[in-house]
Amino acid sequence: RREEKLFTSGEIWSARPQKVAGKEVWPMDWGITRSQVKQLLVRLRLEPQWHAGNNVYVLVQEFIIPWTQGTGTSYALLLNREEPKEVNVMVSHA
Repeated sequence: RREEKLFTSGEIWSARPQKVAGKEVWPMDWGITRSQVKQLLVRLRLEPQWHAGNNVYVLVQEFIIPWTQGTGTSYALLLNREEPKEVNVMVSHA
């Protein structure tokens, strides 16, 4: 499979798939829609700890990780468990 070659060779990336309903979902399908990004911003603005000057690192560490802790899945797959979304833009906190 193409995904296994890309993600297990160690040459490009060493990410592993997440299991959703017994099915492997690879990182290229851990996306969220533009509408879901807007909903995320609305949710963040309702959080007392959120500040407009926060960066993506703070978003991940202070919000996404606590929201997903114990679920065994990513934020994207929590939102799109039934129909994972292909990633077409990548934003990094690193």
